[in-house]
Amino acid sequence: MDRARTAALAGRCLLWAGLVVPDLCAGRLGLSEPRPVWQQAAGAGVLAAATALARRRPLAAFALTAALCLADAPALFGLSYGPALAVFALLLGLRAERTGPAALGFAAVAAAGTVRIALGGVAAAAGWYAYTETHAVLEPAAYAALRTGTPLTSLALPDRQTQDPPTDRAPAPPEGAYCRYYRASGELFVSVDHYRLCFDDEGRLVAKDVVPRAGGRRSATHEEFTR
Repeated sequence: MDRARTAALAGRCLLWAGLVVPDLCAGRLGLSEPRPVWQQAAGAGVLAAATALARRRPLAAFALTAALCLADAPALFGLSYGPALAVFALLLGLRAERTGPAALGFAAVAAAGTVRIALGGVAAAAGWYAYTETHAVLEPAAYAALRTGTPLTSLALPDRQTQDPPTDRAPAPPEGAYCRYYRASGELFVSVDHYRLCFDDEGRLVAKDVVPRAGGRRSATHEEFTR
């Protein structure tokens, strides 16, 4: 192998190593979700193939890396493979023999990225809703065990409160109290009963209410603390 080929091979190896580093660092620094070794190895393999194609087929290298980015994250320019996509986009602009296919490739990738972000946004919103609502469930037995007059600091409550409290169906809170709402069930996308807990300025539970679901026939039940 002559020096020119050796230098070219060394250059491609260095390029590949530089493109793999962001993915390795992002995971180890906690900037992205940890992934199994096989998945990181597969990503490195795709980048190796793209690097090998970059000189003679820059459009193929760019498309391959874009596919990797879309498969890895909701956005094209993620921390793991976004730098690689930028590099191959630059190489495509410099090495493409014709501007038409390159421009079409850029447009197709941009369109795919837009659709991926839109779909990912819907999925993320649904996932966040499910997470927040299921982490705002106060079990009926736990609610029944609550006693008015108990300090908030001594209560074992869910780590989140409901995001859409049924304030319109709840009774008027005690004067000067602030209230928290929790779901009585983990069912999603349906109306459920809620528990309202109200605390005074000293952090004591001064009222507990069961707020019925929308359309329910039961009226809110109320228990209030008297000094």
